[in-house]
Amino acid sequence: MDIPVSYATISYSAPETQTPAYQSMCWWGDDSFVSHFLRFLQEKNSIAKIHFGTHPIECRDRKELAQQIHHKMSSQFEPVIEKDEFVEKHDKFQPLTI
Repeated sequence: MDIPVSYATISYSAPETQTPAYQSMCWWGDDSFVSHFLRFLQEKNSIAKIHFGTHPIECRDRKELAQQIHHKMSSQFEPVIEKDEFVEKHDKFQPLTI
C-alpha cells in the first residue's frame, strides 16, 4: 500500500545588522540549549522560510521512499551558511554524525 508522504525544508536568515542566522537560530557548538534559546529570543526580524514539496511522494519500499524524499529535499534545501564560508570564519567544519 502506497501512503503519500509530504516533505518540506526550512531555511533561516537574518538582516545584515543582526547576528548571522547560523549563529543565532541554529543550535550548535558548546552552548547549552537554554543559553542558546534565551539569546535567540533577543533577536529581532529573523526569517524562517519553509519550502513545501510540490507533491507527496508515494512508494511501497521504505528505503526507496527515503531515498526519493532525501533527493527532493536536497534539491530544494537552502543552507543557512555554506561550508566554505563557515570554515573561513571558524577554521574547521565537523558535521554531526548520527
